[in-house]
Amino acid sequence: MTHMNRPQGGPWFMLIEETTGSGQAQRWKLSHMRPMPDRVTALAAAAAAARTYQPEHPKQERQRAVFRTGEDVWTVWVDGAFSDFHFRVSLAQQEFV
Repeated sequence: MTHMNRPQGGPWFMLIEETTGSGQAQRWKLSHMRPMPDRVTALAAAAAAARTYQPEHPKQERQRAVFRTGEDVWTVWVDGAFSDFHFRVSLAQQEFV
């Protein structure tokens, strides 16, 4: 199938990016990529994940603040027992190349 015959836009995904590892090995990575049947379902799943997803860090969450930073993006600050972290939940539509 050539790019001219492909449908406009591919499937929707909910993406979660977070800090993983510790110390010098700490890095920012895409930790979850969950396919969704449509944008409406993906939007609901992303909003719920911003409120309930348990990131790798911190291990002991004391509180969280959820910020909707775009139409399809949430940035979540999580305060832990010893330090704070953040993660991002977003929607994405797969592009065909």
